[in-house]
Amino acid sequence: MRKAALLQLFATLAVSLAWSQAPPKNILDRFPESEDKETVTSTCSACHALARVAANNRDQAQWTQTIKAHNTRGLKLEPDEIAVIVRYLSTYFGPKVYLNTASADELSALPHIDKKLAESLVRYREQHGPFKSVDDVIPLIGADIFAQVKNRLAIGAS
Repeated sequence: MRKAALLQLFATLAVSLAWSQAPPKNILDRFPESEDKETVTSTCSACHALARVAANNRDQAQWTQTIKAHNTRGLKLEPDEIAVIVRYLSTYFGPKVYLNTASADELSALPHIDKKLAESLVRYREQHGPFKSVDDVIPLIGADIFAQVKNRLAIGAS
């Protein structure tokens, strides 16, 4: 009797927890808009879930190596297709840039962040202290630019 009551309690808690959770975001939302987005997402999803791609932060050489490895396993891409995919992935899923330690040069290497904006971010950090969240930069760079760089941003150092 006691075991059945405990099982019922756990089942009720599990259902309550499941209902209280926010619905999962569409993984495509992690892929910034670009003329190359469709090519990348359709090609990558042919082999595995896009969440696996979005979980990586590789530089251009590492993404090139990854694509070449997939080509040896049967994914046949033309050189121009490889270039498009590598460019997109290294731009939007490249190495993390740490907001609290990055120089203006490191920040300006991000897509859509020019030297002037990068310098203003560094100045802001110096005047107001470290960023507490990646989202803290939204008022400084705007939501549109943030959507393009959010995958590359982190707070602390590696």
